[in-house]
Amino acid sequence: MWRFFYLSIFLLLTGLSELRAVESIGFYYNKIDSVRELISYDRVVVNPDFLSDRQLAVLHKAESKVYAYLSVGELDLTYVAASVKKQYAQLSTIPHSINPIWQTRVIDQTSLIWQNHLVFQTKQFAKRGFDGVFLDTVDSYQLLDKTQFNSDLQKQALVNSIKEISKIQNKDKELKIIINRGFKLLSKITDKAINLEAVVAESLFQKYNLQKQHYYPVKKEDTLWLNNQLQKIVKRNIEVIVIDYASPWDKSKQRQLAKNILQSGYTPYVADGLLHTIGISTIEPIGKRVLGFYDGHVVNDMTYSKCHRLISMPLEYLGYVPECIDINKFVPANIDITRYAGVLFWLGAEAFDKNELINEWLFNLIGKKRVLFLGALPTNRKLLNKLGLTRKRDLTGKITLSKGNAIFNNTNQDRSLDKNTNPQFSPFEVYADWKLMDKDNEVFVEIKDENSNTSALVFNSYWGGAALTPMPVATLANNQSKWMLDPFWLLDKTLKLEVIPSADITTESGNRIVTTHIDGDGFPSRSGFTKQPFVSQIILDEILSKRKIPHTVSVIEAEVSKNGLYPQLSEELEAIAKRMFKLTHVEAASHTFSHPFYWNEQTAKKVKAYGAHLPVKGYKLDYFKEIVGSAKYIKSLLPINKEVKLILWSGAADPTEEQIMIAENSGLLNVNGGNTYSVIGNDDYSEVSANIVWHKNAVQIYAPIQNENLHTNLWSENFDGFSRVIETFQNLNQPRRLKPISLYYHMYSGTYPASLQSLNNIYDWIEKQKTTPLYLSEYALRAKSLYETGLAKGLFGGWQIVSTGIKSVRVPLYLGMPEMKSSNIIGWNKEHDGNYLILNKVRTSLLLINRAEKMSIEKRLVRANAQILKWEKDKKKIYWKVLSHSSLKMTLRNFHLCKVESNVQINVRHYGRLTQISSKLSGEIGGVINCN
Repeated sequence: MWRFFYLSIFLLLTGLSELRAVESIGFYYNKIDSVRELISYDRVVVNPDFLSDRQLAVLHKAESKVYAYLSVGELDLTYVAASVKKQYAQLSTIPHSINPIWQTRVIDQTSLIWQNHLVFQTKQFAKRGFDGVFLDTVDSYQLLDKTQFNSDLQKQALVNSIKEISKIQNKDKELKIIINRGFKLLSKITDKAINLEAVVAESLFQKYNLQKQHYYPVKKEDTLWLNNQLQKIVKRNIEVIVIDYASPWDKSKQRQLAKNILQSGYTPYVADGLLHTIGISTIEPIGKRVLGFYDGHVVNDMTYSKCHRLISMPLEYLGYVPECIDINKFVPANIDITRYAGVLFWLGAEAFDKNELINEWLFNLIGKKRVLFLGALPTNRKLLNKLGLTRKRDLTGKITLSKGNAIFNNTNQDRSLDKNTNPQFSPFEVYADWKLMDKDNEVFVEIKDENSNTSALVFNSYWGGAALTPMPVATLANNQSKWMLDPFWLLDKTLKLEVIPSADITTESGNRIVTTHIDGDGFPSRSGFTKQPFVSQIILDEILSKRKIPHTVSVIEAEVSKNGLYPQLSEELEAIAKRMFKLTHVEAASHTFSHPFYWNEQTAKKVKAYGAHLPVKGYKLDYFKEIVGSAKYIKSLLPINKEVKLILWSGAADPTEEQIMIAENSGLLNVNGGNTYSVIGNDDYSEVSANIVWHKNAVQIYAPIQNENLHTNLWSENFDGFSRVIETFQNLNQPRRLKPISLYYHMYSGTYPASLQSLNNIYDWIEKQKTTPLYLSEYALRAKSLYETGLAKGLFGGWQIVSTGIKSVRVPLYLGMPEMKSSNIIGWNKEHDGNYLILNKVRTSLLLINRAEKMSIEKRLVRANAQILKWEKDKKKIYWKVLSHSSLKMTLRNFHLCKVESNVQINVRHYGRLTQISSKLSGEIGGVINCN
């Protein structure tokens, strides 16, 4: 929608007769760790050496067109692309002059070496799959020494090079060309042989001075001259893109410049002078990252840090992306802090003492981004002065709470916490008397000593806030953690993150997702039933054959195959596995070859379990065999029309990035890990894990909710205890829907009548809920893309959501309700914590309003127990298709005057303005809704 709104402005101002949508564009030349911001642009220009093939694929999945930067006029020998290192010696011999501003070589365009270099580079871009090239420094030939280089020959050689570049194809398509300026060449390079998409010009209203590192308004006469040049191009029906420059810390200035450019009839992009930060085009990507620091000297792996274990989940729920990094490996130059919504530190004071660099970086950050200190404050006096904090003495004697009792007695938080969470103060702990100099600070928790000296423990300030020891989490005697403060409350009071639409993996088509997966452990074990059949036979007969919802079933190769632990039983066991996998509602997964107990070697060595796995004779741990080899074996057990979809991690489920890459490179999704557990009496958020572990080259998807081991004391007692997972499903649905319903257990749950009954109790409960059943692989595809979901604001209002796999977005009630007419969503369902949008497109426009009366007449899908495959509006008709893994149930609003048709037998009933569509059938079902 938004691009067409901008189009109307574009046409009105320029008088173009030919319709052409104004697509957003971004220019980003910095190193790329993730494309989560870049996917918001319709088009993006990048340094191709900073973009991996994996990232390029994500951009294409987001329907972003990607252009490779290519300098045609200049060469920087301090940076030579890896792909042309072999040409370095030849390139250094080309005749040239020097660009005095950038200290780069201005190249002789008549050089055959240079011409071949440009063509070679472009062919490399095409081979990788780039959609086009951005030709920069086109006018640099004018800087060549006129006494040595003939200008006419330079222009002609440059035109010839551009024509040769334009002949290069990406598969069957010509590469699109965007050119920077080149006003004197345009008459020669805009014929039909050149696939010219747009011309770029810089600094129409504001420019950047590299030497002074300062931004200046452009002189009016220079703006007028450039505008005249650009209007000539517009009249030739060529798109003009204008790049202006403004400080990345001054977003309001960037927005105004972008609006001025758009209203002048050009496609805008406004960013910093080096194009190293995310800028504003017709949309403004939202910086959703929150940077968290932990001490790698205390924990050897990020996934064991408090940053990941405790604070990542609340941030994910709020729609943000946590990034936890080791403070000891922090390099400020590698962090583009403008992309971050906030920063938090969960460290001891000694970690600040060891890293003076972080104190200097923090000093410059204060006042620009909000900062939250958890546990301890830095000790640098200069930094503390800027924070408005003083410390004169330590508190002495008995420490008591002097302010904040209401917080610990649940009177001002929106979650019920146990009443015994009042902080305990150790006589062996040193408590500083922190004083706040700024009167605008708000102190939530304060302590005092026996001499009535006080200290602020939990507070906020203009720069952020802090929750100091023993806040915000207590460590119990059993080494478990327990939140003393509601983490959502704490984040709200300190970081004050903007309320935004949140990418959601708990819900599909308005219903809560339900998945079921079974780890293969115990497949060959004998059950406690009469005649002691294998537990796998019990699961097959009593569960899989009777419960028809999607199941993901795995086996451990070494437990089943002839090359494993029980070759004498293999024939029987394989037969059971084959019957399981033959069921139409069962998908296959591997649970490895030998069930490694630890995947992370550092952790394994620390607990003295390195290389531990099932005792297969003569076998030495081989990760490729564990992942790819086991999947190949399981494929041999499947019907011809099925594939192995996933690897379910074993043991501690703590794979490294390299191990996850083995799975991803072989086409396997992956699930397991995390530690989510919540029951009545033990429902603390500290045991609710994040959803994923994100690495630059791979993503681990955690099991949404943990298995029966946590309910049976590691399968040693209370074998009927797994029924309590229903409490987990309920706790994690209200007051916030934090997780889908995820039933996860092992084959050995078929061992006893009590454990089997607990499974049936759970299945019975699930069948009564309004859910959308998914295979675990379908859930994993959504979860994998959680952090790479783009969110942007329109230049003149509204939101844009870009999904690379997410099908649902939660809009907090505070933001209002979607206006269907102005949004291209299918519908939405209101729940207690927000409106859950039903997405149908990769790129979704969204307008939110607070006028509830308008909502009563808008047509929308409310919920379905199916995935939406098609929802196309054509005048007063809607062509629809869904994929349901159970008997179809759909609810629509305001379609009560419409006729619903389908390719299968359906039942349509109207209840006031609600229409319910149902069918006894499942699978792909479609039809037409006619509202004539």
